[in-house]
Amino acid sequence: MEKIFDLLARENMCVLATDAGGKPHCSLMAYMLDRQGNALIMVTGKNSAKHKNMQANPNVCVMVDSRASFDKGRDENIQALTVTGTYGPQDPRDLMELTRAFLILHPRLKPLLDQEDTEFFRVHINSILLLDGPVESTFIELD
Repeated sequence: MEKIFDLLARENMCVLATDAGGKPHCSLMAYMLDRQGNALIMVTGKNSAKHKNMQANPNVCVMVDSRASFDKGRDENIQALTVTGTYGPQDPRDLMELTRAFLILHPRLKPLLDQEDTEFFRVHINSILLLDGPVESTFIELD
């Protein structure tokens, strides 16, 4: 579990896959891990394709990898983490705190966060598959 949470804490970009009427739809996303470590928090426009897809089908898949660290020579093995999860809206009472925390990690997203139709959402983690190099893997089911 330590390698998994190290990777989630070290990286802050992912690919989010949603279902677009039976066809996959992938989006490059910024994220942060929630305090409990059981959900990823992201932000999107309410009119985006991914948001509409998640409204229709809340099952999602997220991929986080260490290629940025690997390319800089910091990792011995490249790691890839596949998270299956479920979309859920974020409690609006947390908006100010989330905005502040998100801007610390992702200051370039301020224009998105300034838009009125922006929504924070959570991907509740159901399972995690960590590939650590070409052959080592770890699977954890949380639900």
